[in-house]
Amino acid sequence: MCSYRYLCLKENTGYISLCHACDNLHIAYGNFLLTLPQHVLPDFQRVLEAYAHNYRHTEVPHIREIYIPMPYMSLALYMSLDEVHELCTMIDAADSELQALQLMRLLTSNGPRH
Repeated sequence: MCSYRYLCLKENTGYISLCHACDNLHIAYGNFLLTLPQHVLPDFQRVLEAYAHNYRHTEVPHIREIYIPMPYMSLALYMSLDEVHELCTMIDAADSELQALQLMRLLTSNGPRH
């Protein structure tokens, strides 16, 4: 059964959590939920940042005009520049939390040797 650790939680917006059972990330933002392997997170963030860069001069950053195709069953995200920036910030926070968790695991698994 899945149990989660929230890596980033933004009230009324979404969250990024780590499933302890399958070790996948769950990214809930707005009205979508993505389940991704951990190793895909940096790639997903780079894709979002590339779209943010391409649309950086938009005159209406709060209007959804960014179409981001996903490699899953013809799924695409339709987001505003503000939303892309917000999701990138959430991913950055979750990635920092993941790195801290990995460091703690490393430190606890390599305890004192006698």
